[in-house]
Amino acid sequence: MIGARASLAGVLFLLAGARVSPAVAADEEGALAAPAPSSGASWYGYQTVSADATAAALTALSFQTNSGAASWAAIGVYLLGAPVVHAAHQRPLAALGSLGLRIGMPLLAAAVGAATADCSSNRVLNDENCEFGPSVVGAGIGLILAAVIDSAAIAWDPPSSPGPYRPAAVTEPWSIRLLAPSPVPMRNGAGFAVGGLF
Repeated sequence: MIGARASLAGVLFLLAGARVSPAVAADEEGALAAPAPSSGASWYGYQTVSADATAAALTALSFQTNSGAASWAAIGVYLLGAPVVHAAHQRPLAALGSLGLRIGMPLLAAAVGAATADCSSNRVLNDENCEFGPSVVGAGIGLILAAVIDSAAIAWDPPSSPGPYRPAAVTEPWSIRLLAPSPVPMRNGAGFAVGGLF
């Protein structure tokens, strides 16, 4: 009888002292927190446009001064300016694509211009270079198209990837602390109660 009362007193003491860890109660949304929101793609085409504007200015200077150095500088800035910008944004494939576009588009447009030249009239029948003018016009159009496509379609930093899933706050495991047994006086004697917190 004494043992049963002591056990009952111990159980009541344990129930009264029970508590839940605040960390466990605070995190009720699952094991993984939500990922960090992704940011959208950002446009840096103004930087490639600036490089192309520099190339255009050097081209105009070369025509005004008949300078071969300015012509070569214009070609170099046009071909390499935008690819260097892409490389500075850590996009090597975009840099290669930009370079290929700036070489291939003018050549393709020049070929289209030469193919559309009408060299069958009597006025240009003996002109062996009748395709030169249309091919130059086509190349010029190709240069402009390549610059526009580069700045409008290629010069975009990709959106940053969503942040990795972060594990939720580490919760404290259930723990039990036993208190020292204490004597409990009873009518027919005495007993011991053992309590604890968990």
